Amino acid sequence: MDNNFVRGFFAPGTGVGAVDLHEIDSYPPLYDCGHPYTWPTVRFPQNWQITHKQQSPTTPFAIAVFQAGTGSRCVNRSYGIPESLSGTPVFSTNPKTDFHVVRHADFTSTENNQYQLSVSTSTGNITIPQLGGHLSLNGPGSIIHVTDYNVGSVNMIYSSFSTAGEGETHEAAFPSHLSKPSVIEGHVTIKERQSTWVIQWQTTSSRCVIQIGPLQVHLLWRNEAYLYWVLELSAAESIGNISSLNKEKELVKAGYLIRHVEIADEELQLGGDVNSTTGVEVISTPVSRITAITFNETLSPSFKDVRRKTSSSDPPHTTTSRHPKSD
Repeated sequence: MDNNFVRGFFAPGTGVGAVDLHEIDSYPPLYDCGHPYTWPTVRFPQNWQITHKQQSPTTPFAIAVFQAGTGSRCVNRSYGIPESLSGTPVFSTNPKTDFHVVRHADFTSTENNQYQLSVSTSTGNITIPQLGGHLSLNGPGSIIHVTDYNVGSVNMIYSSFSTAGEGETHEAAFPSHLSKPSVIEGHVTIKERQSTWVIQWQTTSSRCVIQIGPLQVHLLWRNEAYLYWVLELSAAESIGNISSLNKEKELVKAGYLIRHVEIADEELQLGGDVNSTTGVEVISTPVSRITAITFNETLSPSFKDVRRKTSSSDPPHTTTSRHPKSD
């Protein structure tokens, strides 16, 4: 049940229409979706937990839509809670991995503040960015930085990258026992510091692609990241259509909305919606060969294989022709 206000409507035990799980749809700073640049300065509500215990004592307290502010789309990072900036380390169940959350102390702030972040990593204490410049926090959002984060079989020493806006400086580091990163596309700065390869880039509307060891890394600004889709391929029972970390995945850049993917007889079958003429690019696929691509059961009239390989272990990199806007 998604209540628009904290009223207890249809809570368990209230009679006809009662639901199993009572939830509210509300915003702690009393944010108004219709006015995304207006952030009230009132204090956070302090009685919600008490009210919940009165209204629905048998269910967990749940805020069903806690989306951190929106005007045109339901995406952002979290409610900002920077004096100017505040940083909070959050420790994961992986004992090596830490998440550092940076936010404005004043959650109503719309300022763009620059900062540096000191973190503890497996290679020692580091101040990010190491190659000069500053990180940026723009407006009432939060940024999550990670240290010692497992990416496939590689330990990423740190990354400042979250959901970057255009013009921001970001930086990541990988162990130096990996081969020196090679730039496949775009412009990045790569230097060796201590026992790490440090990679710094400026986010622009053009992506950067680098190869480091077994990893091919795509560095994207926020608006392009919306176009990338990680899709699970179907699996045999008992996994079937249930989401699982063990399922093979397809990574495609394919526009507005991709709903599903299948691979059959070397044919990649995609289904979804597009809101403009859209190119389809296969970034990574678990199969060694694709000879055709269909989109919503329509065969691409001119499929071109432009796979780029820098080692025998790299996945194919392919594109198709463009697909017209859906009706």
